[in-house]
Amino acid sequence: MTNTMADLTSYGIFNLRDVGGLRTGDGRVVRSGVLLRSDSPHRIPPEEAGVLADLGVGLIVDLRSQGELDDHGAGRLPIPTEHMPMFDDTRSRDMGTVTDLSGAYVGMLEASGERFGRVISRLAAPGGLPALVHCTAGKDRTGLVVGLLLSALGVTDEDVAADYARTSEITEASLRWLADHDPDSHALLTARPAWVLGAEAATMLDVLAHLREHHGSITAWLGSVGVTDDTLSTLADAVLEDG
Repeated sequence: MTNTMADLTSYGIFNLRDVGGLRTGDGRVVRSGVLLRSDSPHRIPPEEAGVLADLGVGLIVDLRSQGELDDHGAGRLPIPTEHMPMFDDTRSRDMGTVTDLSGAYVGMLEASGERFGRVISRLAAPGGLPALVHCTAGKDRTGLVVGLLLSALGVTDEDVAADYARTSEITEASLRWLADHDPDSHALLTARPAWVLGAEAATMLDVLAHLREHHGSITAWLGSVGVTDDTLSTLADAVLEDG
C-alpha cells in the first residue's frame, strides 16, 4: 500500500514513510510521492543530505518546538524548510491529569488547533507539496496533522488509524538507537508513562470520533481552526487520484 523509503535507520530515522496508496471511501487513492511523514531528519549528515530531495520532497514542515530546535538543531538539508511548532516547548510540558493518548491528543487539538490549521493550509499554498511533515518521533504531532488531513480528504477511518499505528512497529528499534546514540533523549522518553509511547489504531479512531461528536465532522473542525473549503479542495486535487 505504501512505498518503500530509503533506509535511514543508521541515522536514527525509523519512521519515514509515504502515505500514498491509502484509499478514500469513494474509491480515490492518495498519490504516491506527495505527502511523506517522518521522525526528525536533523541527524542526516551532509553527505546524505540529498536523499529526501531524491524522493521528490519540495518542502519540509518541521513541527518541533523551539526548545527541540535549540537542543537538536534544524538539520542541513537542501530543501526549503518551514518551522511551524505545534506548541512552544516540549521540555516543560506535563500531562496534567491526562492518562491516555486520546485525551492528550484532544487536549493538544483544543490548545493548538489554529496551529494545526495553519500547517494544513500551508500544504495547500504554492510550494506546499510534495511535502515531508515531521516532528521528533513522527508519531503525535505528525500523526495528528497527517491523520486529520487524510480524514478530511475522505480516507477511511480504518486506513487513517492503520497508518498512524504503523509507528508502533518501529518504537523498540528507535528506543534502542537512542539508548546508544542519544541517551538524554532516551532517558526523557523512558521516564514518561508507558502509554505516552504507544501508537494504537484505537487512539486515532477515538480522536476522530471526538471531533465528529463535538463539531459534526472533521472538515467542520478544520473550518473552525481556519482551514477553508477552498483549501481542502486544492489539497484534494493535489493529493488524490482516481483508484
